[in-house]
Amino acid sequence: MQFGDKRMAKSERLEKSPEGKKIANKTDLRVFQATRRGQIHRDYLAHCLRWSHVLKYLSKMRKNENFSILDLGCGKEFPLLRTVYTNKIKPHYYLAADIRELNLEELHEEMIPNFEHEFKQIDFVENVPEPKYDNWDVIVFLEVLEHIPKEDGIKILENIKSVMNSETVLFISTPIFSSHQGQAGNHIYEWEYQELKDQLESMFNVEASYGTFASQKDIEPAMSDCEKEVYEKLKEYYDSNVLSVLFAPIHPVQSRNSIFRLKLKKD
Repeated sequence: MQFGDKRMAKSERLEKSPEGKKIANKTDLRVFQATRRGQIHRDYLAHCLRWSHVLKYLSKMRKNENFSILDLGCGKEFPLLRTVYTNKIKPHYYLAADIRELNLEELHEEMIPNFEHEFKQIDFVENVPEPKYDNWDVIVFLEVLEHIPKEDGIKILENIKSVMNSETVLFISTPIFSSHQGQAGNHIYEWEYQELKDQLESMFNVEASYGTFASQKDIEPAMSDCEKEVYEKLKEYYDSNVLSVLFAPIHPVQSRNSIFRLKLKKD
């Protein structure tokens, strides 16, 4: 695969095989531009809350001076690395990996994290980095599966599994396909919830799954009476963007995007 750093329109950011088959879509969500709009869309809220969810887990590891993080599909703005650093989480080693050509020098213009950190440009379908030290304690793979064909996604999951051990925790998030809303134009393949859950359960132990945002008309029928009462009260104040992320974690099946926490299956 040939990689580049061209700034292209969403429809053009595709790496293709000689036969013209879609291989990877390189768009990403520039969360740090969200405040310019004044109204923060649910996608931006969900992205930020995914990182805070991962951060909750990483915060428990503060006393472990030797833990390592692998951030697959790290994004052009290194949002997870920024989140870890600004919240005073100090891993022993942090590796950011992406299909695109990125440069840590851009990050270092603003800050230099006080822990060992590197960036590698990698085709995850071919391989996933082995741990530099003893093992990967946490692997983060957020919002990547939808940008590649299903068969390549399965290969990547297999590659991730090969670098895990019994203690590694893996976080995966991706949009969930909705038959009545269709697939986003810049996505190559969106998994249905049960389809993805079945695939993950065949390879890993699924410790938990949560929705990250949901359409109100999808989630309202699944709410309990108690949830509906709170929902109606909050609806008086919050707009649909906020409401879509407040109740999604309780209803991952009905959500438009879900996150999974995984570990290797025990023998």
